[in-house]
Amino acid sequence: MLIYGWLLVCVVVGVLRGFVSLLLVSGKNVLFVGAPGVGKTRLALESAGFMTGCGPVLVVGRDGLSFEDLVVRFERAGGGLRRVFGGFGCAVLRSWVSLLRGVGPCHVVFDELNRANVDLIFGDLFTALDLAYRYRVPVVKAHELEDRAAVEECVGGVGDVVDRLRELAGRLGGLPLPYSFRLFATMNVVDRAQLFKLSFALLRRFAYLYVLPFYEDYEPSLREISPKEGGVFAKKLDEALDRFVDRAIEELSPSDAVEGDIATLVKLNFSDRAGIKEEVRGLWSKLGLGGLLAWTLGVAKDLGLELGPSVLTDLARLLVVYVSLRHLLSDLREEALADLAYSSLVLSQFSSAVPKLRFRALLSFNDKSRALFADFARRVQEIFGKASISYKIADALLQELPE
Repeated sequence: MLIYGWLLVCVVVGVLRGFVSLLLVSGKNVLFVGAPGVGKTRLALESAGFMTGCGPVLVVGRDGLSFEDLVVRFERAGGGLRRVFGGFGCAVLRSWVSLLRGVGPCHVVFDELNRANVDLIFGDLFTALDLAYRYRVPVVKAHELEDRAAVEECVGGVGDVVDRLRELAGRLGGLPLPYSFRLFATMNVVDRAQLFKLSFALLRRFAYLYVLPFYEDYEPSLREISPKEGGVFAKKLDEALDRFVDRAIEELSPSDAVEGDIATLVKLNFSDRAGIKEEVRGLWSKLGLGGLLAWTLGVAKDLGLELGPSVLTDLARLLVVYVSLRHLLSDLREEALADLAYSSLVLSQFSSAVPKLRFRALLSFNDKSRALFADFARRVQEIFGKASISYKIADALLQELPE
């Protein structure tokens, strides 16, 4: 059965739906980017309903939006002040209430993310959004739950729900984002210049999913890069793969989760760690990911962009989840898996280097950055094909650099 709204997307419905599900189960927040009218907001809202019985909270970006607007603020009322939880704060409260009832988290959809000063308003939420640090950052403080009226305005006053939230906050030192919580965001491609103003810290916490217009074909291919082309990085990545898989499994199965909070949204069995490593390594080799990533790291180094190990951990989490669920993802061809994984988790990080490369090119007539990036985009086309999302993103980044 097709979910209404996914027909708006030119990518095969099952492919996009399957990949978004992979991202969610692997712990990633998702940023939908595309032209106006392609259905980004609808996609985000529908994705936020996957694997949970709690409806999402919608937040619309605007100039002047503050951290307090998102989480909790005070408003004038009757000659005094009253506490009001914002959309994000309410989502945290509702998520924990929903988990206490065995239903699932309440995700947030942040529409037009770039319209707000995200680096300013998110504050500690940057750390909280990272799956590895969820319970370490309380989003709603314990004392804020003493305001019963404000809490009930978000979650209702049925039964002992407020008391149970207070008890939970006492155990956890406040209410953090659940491991199962995800943030979805949208951004118009016409605002692409704004993307380059988003910090690396923010981009790192999202999978960047480009939504194609209906008239564009999506038919990715996959041409393997040899380990030799990856240079010195290829051997190091191959040697480190098992360690990244270990870290991925640990992040996907945290030992401190409470109240039915599941990092993967659905229960997965990671007990056969040796078997999982073997399957991941087989997929890694079959898709040629070692050579591809090693080559990419070399290009990034030449451009002055450092891609940290967290990007590789994200990719390892995705592969671990994929080998656990591949029997349910028959519509997701391996060529599409490689293209979507590379474009959403790796290639998107190059956008943070665009302002520096542009500035460098404007200052020097002899700067080779654009030529280097042009070669990079051409090679991406050779690897994934012209009808791939990876090439479209690489070409879009290239067009932002002066000739």
